[in-house]
Amino acid sequence: TLFENTSRAAERYLDKDNILLVKGKLGYDDYADGFRITVDEVLDLEAVREKYATRVLLRLSDAQPVDMNALEHSLAEYRDNQGCPISLKYVNKQAHAWYHLDENQWRVRPCEGLVQELQRVLGPKAVRFGYRGERTEQKTEPQAQASASVG
Repeated sequence: TLFENTSRAAERYLDKDNILLVKGKLGYDDYADGFRITVDEVLDLEAVREKYATRVLLRLSDAQPVDMNALEHSLAEYRDNQGCPISLKYVNKQAHAWYHLDENQWRVRPCEGLVQELQRVLGPKAVRFGYRGERTEQKTEPQAQASASVG
């Protein structure tokens, strides 16, 4: 059930084939003899990313060379002191390593424009986001550092 105030706030997201996150309360409705969700909030994927993402995860590989100047320019365009910190994972056949960019200097707004720009520079499968409560492979210490593992 979307009440009027929630409905007005969610109106911009209510399009055919739009994937949405719906927060609310699930309860049994005796009158309808079925379950009902009373909606508190509706968000599309971009709004979810901007509200809940905690880290930008970029995958670099020896199989696809990266123009590091283009990567730096792309990140700088979306720099935001309140945004998400950035981690790079470099992978080759022998090893992989995580590098966490300095959070005091490199934070970005996790918007759709950033995703598109990074996918253009790094490739379509190179951009992910970490979210609160999500387990990721890397450690999230606040200082820039590198860690590596073989295998």
